[in-house]
Amino acid sequence: MESKPRKGLFVTTFDNDLIINQRGLEKLESKTKKVQVNTKIDFNSGKVDLEHFPYAIWRKLTVQSLYEDQEELFYNGNPQGEQILSEQIAAHLYASRGVRCSAEQIIIGAGTQVLVGLLCMLIGKDHIYAFENPGFHRTRITLQDMGVDLVPIPLDENGMSINHIVVQLTVLELKQSCLFGNSFFLFS
Repeated sequence: MESKPRKGLFVTTFDNDLIINQRGLEKLESKTKKVQVNTKIDFNSGKVDLEHFPYAIWRKLTVQSLYEDQEELFYNGNPQGEQILSEQIAAHLYASRGVRCSAEQIIIGAGTQVLVGLLCMLIGKDHIYAFENPGFHRTRITLQDMGVDLVPIPLDENGMSINHIVVQLTVLELKQSCLFGNSFFLFS
């Protein structure tokens, strides 16, 4: 790179090559084999079906959103997420699941793993975390990465087996209490 006054920066050539010995730079053969899986629909997150993606609609909405006066796009929003979206989620949770909550109780974040990590930091790593098995594998991996004790809880016809949770947590709590010389209390 060379700087010329009142003209700018220019790319220059090297007098000496940085790589003195270029032998051994041949393309190395990959040792991992790529597994080709034929799936009709891939539900993994982070993948977009480019063949069916509505580019024209996406482009139209992107241009439309930039033409309108939306100065709020240039500012940080509410740290808990957009208020209107939170209100709609609260209404949907009540209508679809019977869950009563306010918009202030809903936190919208950058994804499940980020939010689970933040929740783990808020609750603390010294607790035992139960999770559905089978469940969302990325949540389990996030909790493992956080270094917490995990208890997989099997599912039955009604969802998570509550009886299994009590038994598992009691056993784990008893083991930990004995290890650390703490007294053990069982609440039923």
